Parts: sequence; structure tokens; C-alpha cells
Amino acid sequence: MGRHDALGPLGRADAHRLAGRQDAALADARDALATAQALQGSKPYSFRTGLAFLSLAQLHGDRGDAPSTKDFAQRALAQLSNSVDSGHPALQIARRLCA
Repeated sequence: MGRHDALGPLGRADAHRLAGRQDAALADARDALATAQALQGSKPYSFRTGLAFLSLAQLHGDRGDAPSTKDFAQRALAQLSNSVDSGHPALQIARRLCA
């Protein structure tokens, strides 16, 4: 596995989301999460894992699934708070979705 294998599916998930293809977006976001978690291994935090959780939070938010949105956003927040700069846009989105 390459270092950026989780980022490709995240890009596709975003493209599908913008095009209104929610099922395809969810499938790619789930693939990204699986890859990110595999790459993360035993490390406690990963920005890739955080971005994948954030993508899932946004997709569930688009579907109006508030409990899943908040759950995935909290998971994203935990990962991103410990792996990116405090001003990172993804971290700001995760914070907003958790509020």
C-alpha cells in the first residue's frame, strides 16, 4: 500500500457527493476509511482516518441522519485534533458538526 491510497477514494467520494451520487460517495468513503485504518496500524491518530470519518459525517449529514453524523464527526474530531494544525479546515468542519 502506498502512503496516499486512502486519499484517492476520498477525492472520488467528494466528487460523487457533489454530483449527488450519495451511494457511490458512501462506498468510496467507507473504502477510504478501511484503507486509512490499515495504514494507521497501531498509531493512535491519523489525519487520513480523520478525513475519512469526516467524509462519512458529511455524507450522513446530507442524508439527515443526525446521530450518525455526530458519531462520525466526533471520531473525525478525535483523529484530526491530534494529527493536524488547529486551524486546518477539516478540523474546523469536524468541530462545527460536533456542536
